[in-house]
Amino acid sequence: MITHSRLSAEPQSIIDSEAHVMAIGAEVFLLRALLNRCGKYLSEVAQEARSDGELDAYAEGLIRDIRLALSGSPSGDDAKLCVE
Repeated sequence: MITHSRLSAEPQSIIDSEAHVMAIGAEVFLLRALLNRCGKYLSEVAQEARSDGELDAYAEGLIRDIRLALSGSPSGDDAKLCVE
């Protein structure tokens, strides 16, 4: 036999679990958006350095790291960062 307190706890735990999953999804979305914005900014910095005949190795390295993080794959071959 299921008691009354057990019935009321189960729906709440299901709601809490769903809210937790949604919160994690929102965090991932926001972090990816932030990385994308940073990547675009760094691309502008790297492009300006190239136009001055220099190479900003630090910015170039960060751009590669951001692409790798956004790609989700260890190889980073299919990164979809809209920079350059």
